[in-house]
Amino acid sequence: MTRAAKDITEGVITFAVGLVLKLTTEDVEVPVCTLTKVGAVMMCVGGALLLWGLIQQARPARWRPFPASAPRPAPTARRRSPCWRCGPG
Repeated sequence: MTRAAKDITEGVITFAVGLVLKLTTEDVEVPVCTLTKVGAVMMCVGGALLLWGLIQQARPARWRPFPASAPRPAPTARRRSPCWRCGPG
């Protein structure tokens, strides 16, 4: 499963749980904050995750000069320039 698919799934589930909290917990008393507000925040977070997953999925993949499984070529050895202190390279 790609990262975009995971973000979309997580966003949909978070949005759904937030919606359930917002619609069903109007009469529940909690000492810190109301569950209706928690549901609204979860809906916002779920919507943001869903949007980010859709953007990741719609955006073209970054170009890579080498496939991830292929070994990268060794860097070419750079020749040091001669120095009057160090001697030739």
